[in-house]
Amino acid sequence: MGVNPGSWDVFVHSWHPDLESTFREAFPNATATSFEDNRPYETALSGIFKGSRWPAVSFSLSVARAAMLLLQHTHAQEEARTPQRRGKGSYEYSRVLLMRPDVFMLKNLDLARLPLGRVY
Repeated sequence: MGVNPGSWDVFVHSWHPDLESTFREAFPNATATSFEDNRPYETALSGIFKGSRWPAVSFSLSVARAAMLLLQHTHAQEEARTPQRRGKGSYEYSRVLLMRPDVFMLKNLDLARLPLGRVY
């Protein structure tokens, strides 16, 4: 059995639509995905983030887009509940882990050891 047995919701956001099939193969059971070209964002936001390095802005936007996928999913899950159950013990995550797919982990990460109620 692996280090992190059980089921996990996986949300994938990527600025590389050309890699969509690769991501879908790597995460076949992803909860939600979004693949976009970030060049329109760079054009639209260039005046707002003058002096900032675009890769840092782009990374922050990607994290925000992934967070939106999670929020949309939790909202949909809450709406799918019966009217009597809505708002009672709301649908929530005990931990949220944000990771870049191009970073190689050299050690196993035991998610159960991470304190609850945080974003990592």
